[in-house]
Amino acid sequence: RDMFAKGRRETVRGERQHKARLRESSVREIRKLAAVGMTQREIARRFSVSRNCVRCVIRGETWRHVA
Repeated sequence: RDMFAKGRRETVRGERQHKARLRESSVREIRKLAAVGMTQREIARRFSVSRNCVRCVIRGETWRHVA
């Protein structure tokens, strides 16, 4: 905790996180597809991720640093 409080540890976000299954470009595309009415299920299949992952991206719960 002390490292975070004093700014000695960098937080890894987005593509730089080693378990990331999406790229920033994919996140932008997911949001665009949702905006034009594609279902979360269809988007999830297209990107080979769970529907919950798509829902979190759309709501901004994850990948919020991507505009």
